[in-house]
Amino acid sequence: MVQNGRYINTSGLVRGGLRIIEACERRLAGLDRALHSGRSEEAAGALTPYDTLMNKLKQRYTRMAAERGED
Repeated sequence: MVQNGRYINTSGLVRGGLRIIEACERRLAGLDRALHSGRSEEAAGALTPYDTLMNKLKQRYTRMAAERGED
């Protein structure tokens, strides 16, 4: 990458690599926080099971279609 001109020298290449690693670590930290939050909500019983949610949505949209005459 230094030879093809993308980076001026190896120091620039190393700095670029470190920036990429740091960005990945920040993204992973955000994903870890989101996962922890979701697990906490699940433990507290704050999440709706998938089947329950899908049944409610089906009922809602079936009712809306019937109201519009789209049986």
